[in-house]
Amino acid sequence: SLLSKLGAPQTNGSMGSREFQAAIAGGSAVQQPVARADTPPATLPELPPINRDLYELVTKDAQLEAWVAEAKKLGVVAFDTETTGRDASIAGLCGISLSTGPGRACYIPLDHKSSDDMFAERPEQLSFADAQRMLAPLFADETVLKIAHNGKYDMTILARHGFGHVAPLDDTIVMSFDLDSGQHNHGMD
Repeated sequence: SLLSKLGAPQTNGSMGSREFQAAIAGGSAVQQPVARADTPPATLPELPPINRDLYELVTKDAQLEAWVAEAKKLGVVAFDTETTGRDASIAGLCGISLSTGPGRACYIPLDHKSSDDMFAERPEQLSFADAQRMLAPLFADETVLKIAHNGKYDMTILARHGFGHVAPLDDTIVMSFDLDSGQHNHGMD
């Protein structure tokens, strides 16, 4: 189904990354030997430098409203949750990042503390309730594609913290595994 989503011709059986790239490019899916897991990956294309000036720390309602409006206008938003641990069944949610395109991203702190001192003043941030009120409808909006890496974790965290349903969702870790299951690690790098 991933191939058909990308407009590539369907084949019988599995396809290695070279065949997949040829299929996407409209070439024929010639059977190539499957690379072993210990084979180094092909050289990745060089990416433009990251301009961190385009990143935004969201601490006001108006800022988040603008990000939600941009995501709805574009029909796509990548997101990630920042949590207090790796176990989605117990981790706390301390922030959410959004991206609407290459080099265009924001971070929304939700439960940051300024130090280990339990009486220290918290840094400026949106209230959890306000962020939830603005983001939950975006995450549930069927006209906006959400993109995550290891989305099952993020969806579990969001559901546990009252953000509701996230759909539609494309998950880059699942795509990586589907396209090159044994070729390499499927982490973000």
